[in-house]
Amino acid sequence: MSAKSSWQQYLTEHPLLLPSAFKSSGRHCIAQHEGDLFIWRNEEKNLCFVNLKRLQSFAQGGSGDDEAKRDYQTLTCSQVPQFQVTSLKLSPTGQFVALMGEQQVMIMQLPGTRGHMGRFGDGRKEVMCRSFHLAERLLSAGSHVKLLQLRWHSASASETLVLLLTSDSIIRMYCFAQPNKSLQTYAISPSTAGFGDSSLNRSSLYDTTRALSMASAESVMDFDVLPGTSLRSVSGAGSVPDDSCGLFALMDSGDIYMLHSTLPNSTATPFRSRSVVMGPLRMVPAADDNYGAESCSICCLDTHPPAVVVATAEGKLYHCVVIADDSDEDPSAAASATWSTAGPSNDEPMLCVFEGVALGLSEDLPEASEDEAPDVCTNLTLHHVGDATDRYFCSHGSGIHSVTLPWLQRMDRFCVDDGDDTAPIDELNLKDPCHVEHLISSRPFADSPPCPLASFCTITHPFLGNSIVCITDDGVCSSVPLRNPATMAAATPAESTEDGGRPILDPNVAPGPFVDEVRKMLAERKSMPVLRLTKSQQMSEQECQDLLDKSISDFSEHIPVMRKIAATIAKRAKTLDGQRKQQLRECSSVVHQFQEVQAYQAEMDARCKELLQTHGELTKRLNRVFRSLEGHAPVRSIAEEQMADSLHSLSSELKKSQQQLDMVRQKVDFHKAEQSQPKAELSEHHQRTIRSLLKQDTDDIERLVSTVKALQLQSS
Repeated sequence: MSAKSSWQQYLTEHPLLLPSAFKSSGRHCIAQHEGDLFIWRNEEKNLCFVNLKRLQSFAQGGSGDDEAKRDYQTLTCSQVPQFQVTSLKLSPTGQFVALMGEQQVMIMQLPGTRGHMGRFGDGRKEVMCRSFHLAERLLSAGSHVKLLQLRWHSASASETLVLLLTSDSIIRMYCFAQPNKSLQTYAISPSTAGFGDSSLNRSSLYDTTRALSMASAESVMDFDVLPGTSLRSVSGAGSVPDDSCGLFALMDSGDIYMLHSTLPNSTATPFRSRSVVMGPLRMVPAADDNYGAESCSICCLDTHPPAVVVATAEGKLYHCVVIADDSDEDPSAAASATWSTAGPSNDEPMLCVFEGVALGLSEDLPEASEDEAPDVCTNLTLHHVGDATDRYFCSHGSGIHSVTLPWLQRMDRFCVDDGDDTAPIDELNLKDPCHVEHLISSRPFADSPPCPLASFCTITHPFLGNSIVCITDDGVCSSVPLRNPATMAAATPAESTEDGGRPILDPNVAPGPFVDEVRKMLAERKSMPVLRLTKSQQMSEQECQDLLDKSISDFSEHIPVMRKIAATIAKRAKTLDGQRKQQLRECSSVVHQFQEVQAYQAEMDARCKELLQTHGELTKRLNRVFRSLEGHAPVRSIAEEQMADSLHSLSSELKKSQQQLDMVRQKVDFHKAEQSQPKAELSEHHQRTIRSLLKQDTDDIERLVSTVKALQLQSS
């Protein structure tokens, strides 16, 4: 067994999911979040946690004993629920778990820390978790009010706001801080008289709802939530605040209403702070039957623009795109089709029905009488697949279908480029229809009793791969690997095996025109589901033969396609063989040139070595010449160095004497100039004084001149 499916085998062999652990008094419910599997046991009234990532580590590494592979943690509620839990709903971040029953719902808060072996809390085997009832007064007041749907409010950062849909066609918003008081109430159904305990200003909407109550008696079948930011492409960037969400409510008649719901403490404008109900939304192109008179489920995909999927009781699915309604209709007609707390809305969107697909469930059903309707499609429910925006699941009494919308992902990428005129519109290929795959079949024949799955969950994790885990009513757990939506069209029809394997083309094959052509021809329109039956659904030999004949008939439809593909591949192989021969010839030429280059490289290496040797010899010769020149250079003795120092000092003194002599000459010239000028006669005393001074200066000069001459003689 491959490593990818080993964790699935460990899971099916886990003691919590063995058929022997299943008790008839209560069935298991499962849910997962980022590789953490949660199993609710109605008999023990506790929630068990299994770390699938550890199972995958054991499968890849081969380590771990049997006890570690069977390890799980038990999470008990502080308030034990006294009702039968039918489904689990995890918050987007996995902080809270909603335990849903027919008439009650309980919220369970998971520990925020992890301990030993990835367990919650400090890693103990059993951990007590805080739990409390939600809307207990409403749901326990009487049996006429039942819980139909629960959704988490997308604008709540703390995930403490939920939306509940009850059988009285009212959607209520509850906060965990006040679990028995509804913060907001949306009475969408015309049969509802008012808003109940809503904290909103409901005076204007009360009369509208009451007036509409007398016109018809429709009920809300399902609703889904979209973030407020996803509706900006439809209602404008400034009309939808960040702390709001869009609610799409589906009526049993097929009509769809949309609400802009903000948080109770919202800082939005007064118009948007009150919930605006718009609808029924116009669907184009128009249909006489309003696209099915018995709608049962709705699913919103968070894309740009948003997409809405509507399922009918006949097993038909309609894929719609929410766009702005820019039609020039009569304002009075638009006002009659729209009712809200602030009058008619000018930015009411419409639903553009892109395509419709039939699951083919009604063809496999036996003819029912007028008083008895088949119950396979009545339980048809749409489910989200993690964070995927181009794929969803459809569960019903005959099993599970997977629907992939390749055109929606391309349209989302195209519309995200805001105002980019350079975006290639050729990439927006909307002609590729949706891909429907029957994953699990629990009703192989029309006369077989319906056997809906007890619970299932999808696992989309980069470490675990894509799989679906389901549990039947008799407690049999099975895991079916899912195909990658990107390679779904490349899957070849093959007989389904016990582990649900489906061969696909190598995903590493580079995409190209030929690969796209082959994948287009291999596009599988009829899928072969994995058969999952209970013990009460044992087939006879004739039924097995009929099932085998039907499978052979389905596979025989692919034989002409396979022959066409084989011819195309043979033609392509012939072309590639010619290219291969041409490439071999070119390779031989390249090899010959490479050998020549190698020979030239060897010659260059030899010349380089010779040049390096010559360079070394020349370097040695230069070193010898430098040493010889340094050896013949003259060297001064100590006496010569002392004589040079003396001459240097005498030269300095000579410069100073020359400067003094110049000064004396300047003085003599000055005295001569003064003597040439007529002066007053001096007295004898003055003359004697001047003579004495001049005689003294003359003596000094003579002495200096003699000194200079002596120095000159010495220096010469």
